[in-house]
Amino acid sequence: MQPTSDIVQYVTLWENLWRDGYADAHRAINHWAWDHRSMAAPSFVEMVEDYVRENRLVNGGAELAGRPVDLHSITIPLLMIIAEKDEFVPPANSEPLAELVGSDDVEILRIPGGHAGALMGSAARKKTMPGVVDWLRRHSDTPPR
Repeated sequence: MQPTSDIVQYVTLWENLWRDGYADAHRAINHWAWDHRSMAAPSFVEMVEDYVRENRLVNGGAELAGRPVDLHSITIPLLMIIAEKDEFVPPANSEPLAELVGSDDVEILRIPGGHAGALMGSAARKKTMPGVVDWLRRHSDTPPR
């Protein structure tokens, strides 16, 4: 999606080599992004057909373990994490899900950054993980220690 990203990432690495921990974070993100097993073609085709083209999760017809998925049947508290600059799952595609579930307790945690940045890097450390821990504490039956 970004044809110059290979060059830009090395320039950014060079510019930030002096920052403590930056090289380790850079290596971890690159390892996650590029050193993985390919998805089996039939699974990929099914995912694109069912969940992208036909939008079965929203329009009906999605199945999980052979059982139909009904978003409205989700009635438990729900935390949605939306990365503001997500190119894979844009916020405009995620936000409507809050209205499609049956839960009265839906909270959206907005994270500055992209898809991977929401779970790795400085945004994850500063906002995502503290937000998730806070949500879990508020929705836990166990009193804090």
